[in-house]
Amino acid sequence: MNVFNRIMQLFKNYTGEPLPFNGADVFTSRQYPEKFDYLELYRKGSWVYACVQKISNSIAGSTWWLYRGDREIQDHRAMWLFEKPNQFMTRYEFMNMTVQSLELIGEAHWLIMRNESGKPVALFPLNSSQMELMMENGIPDHWEYNLQSNRQELLFEDVVFFKYTDPSNPWRGVAPLHAAGIAADSDLDASRWNRTFFKNSAAPASALEIDSKLSKEQFLVYKKQVEAFYKGVNNAHKTIVLDSGMKFKNIQLSQKDMEFLELRKFSREEIAAVFGVPLSKLGLNENSNRATAYIHDYSFAKETLTPKLRMIQGALNKYFTTAFEDNLRFEFESVIPKDEETSANINNIYLTQGVLTVDEVRESLGYEPLKKKTESPKQLEKSKSYQTDIRSIGDEEVKDFKGWITARFEQQRREMIRRAQRLTLQKMSFFEANNFADFIAAFLLQGAEQAIWEEELQERMKDPLKMVGQALAGAYGIAINFTQFDENIERMLMRRGQRFAMQINETTYNDLRRVLVDLMVEGGLNERELRNNINNVMSLTKRQRAETIARTEVFSAISESTNLTFKDNGIQKKKWLAAFDERTRPAHAAASGQIVKTEEPFNVGGDRLMYPGDPSGSPGNIINCRCTLIPVME
Repeated sequence: MNVFNRIMQLFKNYTGEPLPFNGADVFTSRQYPEKFDYLELYRKGSWVYACVQKISNSIAGSTWWLYRGDREIQDHRAMWLFEKPNQFMTRYEFMNMTVQSLELIGEAHWLIMRNESGKPVALFPLNSSQMELMMENGIPDHWEYNLQSNRQELLFEDVVFFKYTDPSNPWRGVAPLHAAGIAADSDLDASRWNRTFFKNSAAPASALEIDSKLSKEQFLVYKKQVEAFYKGVNNAHKTIVLDSGMKFKNIQLSQKDMEFLELRKFSREEIAAVFGVPLSKLGLNENSNRATAYIHDYSFAKETLTPKLRMIQGALNKYFTTAFEDNLRFEFESVIPKDEETSANINNIYLTQGVLTVDEVRESLGYEPLKKKTESPKQLEKSKSYQTDIRSIGDEEVKDFKGWITARFEQQRREMIRRAQRLTLQKMSFFEANNFADFIAAFLLQGAEQAIWEEELQERMKDPLKMVGQALAGAYGIAINFTQFDENIERMLMRRGQRFAMQINETTYNDLRRVLVDLMVEGGLNERELRNNINNVMSLTKRQRAETIARTEVFSAISESTNLTFKDNGIQKKKWLAAFDERTRPAHAAASGQIVKTEEPFNVGGDRLMYPGDPSGSPGNIINCRCTLIPVME
């Protein structure tokens, strides 16, 4: 760099008041990342790799926009380069590598390649561990890139610099991996120890005792035979044959060794905490349900991803967009997930209280206003008559189905009592209590029990759904092909049966398991108390769940089959019709009269439902729903 360029470079990089101290006394003349073997920890440390991949993949997939002032710009060289940085890499790969570098080194650098006229034409990632920041009087002067053969001097204007702030050094970054280094090293050591233990039997599991002294030759023969036939994972659990006078002695794993085997669990949690990744995002779904999964997703997006995206945004707007124009800026789409169920409940309240109309809620969700038509008295009478027919078919089937469900719950109760009689009762640890409860109730999740519920739903719903199809054809003059209708219904019921059986039996399993585990951990149960608790859970199940299950499933299946019939017979539009009695939900009353295209969902209290009872909706919108789907004939 000649004198003129150096002066201009210093002028560009520092234009404020003179420093109140000598920068060289505070910061060294060269600034570079602290050296440690981050690549080994990333390539061989499973939890480091998982955390970094989860973060880099999430950020690489984010959506970005380019603005000039308040106006979005799509056709601009800055956006072209951002989307296609060079001929070898996609934007996703490029951003993924950038974030990986940030997580592992604390910094990332892009090199801006320019043509002869000085315009940016490509972006290339640099190895941040080889980037040195050269200082002059304590002020950054330029970058030097250490290649194997030489050192390349780089101007600030040709480098896009990303960093995680280091409070001890404002010029350079610090990596999350640096903070997690000890835990990552321990995890890697524990992983290697585990591998060696299971591969080579690092601690002897047993020994052979012999009364007489062995010669060196005999010792070597026995040692070779034992290692050949009994050492290693592939030879585990083989029967050992002993010569006369030999005794087999089992050697238990020491408490210290067992604690070492548990080390990876604690290291895993520390690594995940440092990187800000919830364990559920790493596939560890212990004690996780829909509510906690949403909280973890929300926390990960808000507390981990969003700050990192803002840092990247700041670097892009400081170092990259200024290579084109001064008034360009990048913005990113929020990655924080929306709580659809909460939004649905809020919209439902607004509709009920008259704060918003249905069309105002539709507008907030990005839908077009409803196009309502005034029906003639004849059309209204036809709709009412059809609705009455459907309600009659459904109510009759609900009554019969409720009886079968109640009887099946009673058979499950008897099987649980039978299994409980075979167990020894005492106060247990949490782990033991889980195994105890699982033995009593695990049959609920097994194939035989699932098949009973699946087959029952599939067989019993065929005739009622055929009656619904016939009622639809008669009321609206639709020429339904009932051969095709039967095939569609069979496929639909097969799909619904699998989901239905799993949901019902999982709920029963979880209810019983939760009660038994809590009681066994607290103080144990005698045989009578165990039987009473099983009876109480199953009695409540029969009283409160049987009719709800029957009504929800019957009317949901009716609506889905009707929606399928509309699609197969060219019905272009459909209409939601509420029951309008004392049990009708306000959101369903507000939705009544909505007309949408057959392939589009209704807006019901904020939920997007293809038909009444659509399982994709929130429980408050689908359980016990008795609304009707009717065709709009044009």
